[in-house]
Amino acid sequence: MLILYAGFIVLLFLYLLMIFIYRHYWNSTTVFIPSGCSNSVNLSVIVAFRNEMENIAGCIRSLEKQTYPREHFEVILADDHSDDGSAAFAENYCRYSKSFRYCSAVPDEKGKKAALIRAVRMSAHNVIVLTDADCVMGEKWLETIAGFYSRYKPEIIIGLVDVNLERGFFGTFQELEFLSLTGTCAGAAAIQRPLFCSSANLIFRKEQYKNFHDPLKKDVTSGDDTLFMLQVKQRHRKGIMLLKSPLAVVVTRGAASVDEYVNQRLRWVSKIRHYRDRDVLLTGITVFMSNAAMAASLILFILGLNLILFPVILITKTFADYFFMRSVTRFFRKDIPLCRFFPYEIIYMIYVMIIPVAGILFKFSWKGRWFRG
Repeated sequence: MLILYAGFIVLLFLYLLMIFIYRHYWNSTTVFIPSGCSNSVNLSVIVAFRNEMENIAGCIRSLEKQTYPREHFEVILADDHSDDGSAAFAENYCRYSKSFRYCSAVPDEKGKKAALIRAVRMSAHNVIVLTDADCVMGEKWLETIAGFYSRYKPEIIIGLVDVNLERGFFGTFQELEFLSLTGTCAGAAAIQRPLFCSSANLIFRKEQYKNFHDPLKKDVTSGDDTLFMLQVKQRHRKGIMLLKSPLAVVVTRGAASVDEYVNQRLRWVSKIRHYRDRDVLLTGITVFMSNAAMAASLILFILGLNLILFPVILITKTFADYFFMRSVTRFFRKDIPLCRFFPYEIIYMIYVMIIPVAGILFKFSWKGRWFRG
């Protein structure tokens, strides 16, 4: 039993070390503010969508309001067989806008990845900017991206993503979990060991995209963003940079229901079996095992076999997560009280134990289609 307890402590220490490193590099990353328009950078913004009638107009309005000169960027709206009217809306809009182009669906090609591939092929510029139809962004989004690219010339730029949710227990938990992913992604990218990224705010050079035979891993349902980034990481790890700027944050829509949330997370984790990156695997194992250790200590606590271990792990892990998340949430001008972290830690522990396994074993629904991981 003593060896088991020692194992718990070692796992907790490794988790705390990882969190400390991510927090340190997140805090030490300089906030980027563009010094002016970098008109030498031409951008192709790609929005791949399926059944986004409720959201696509808001995304288009945000792109229309960009301060970046219109002659230096285009927007490609790529349809993935929408059947709710959003495809017709996008096509009609593009007819009357010089900056917007419509990329129609092809009958024998389905999925977001197919839409992205078609859009990249028809893009006119070398710097590709990805976002989603359920996202909105500030008016200086493209100006900030162009300025960052002009200064550093990276292979990939990982942008930050915030989430817009209604208040309440479920909404706050979802927001906290989402921002923890954002913070982890940002901290890892800041030390040039990126783990994952989001196509809601991702920038790359088309030349880099063409260097791979299958850049988006078409046979994998999800992961058009992370699986591509990890391929680039193998060749150009130091060429992947984090863009930390409040002017370049994209805000996405959160899940409206528990069912939508679970299916979304199952889709995200379904690609786990395709990961071969050492940093991703070590981080995933550390997070999973540290939560497994807390779950095991909770069982021992309930059975009365050890009344100290669980409170120690819970309090230590909660404070570590809180101070890391506080530095992240403050950047996004949000605040989550410490008292809420304790119940969320318990829920997150259960979540981490179930969702990764379920994402591999079970089907999930996305945009009216069913998939298996």
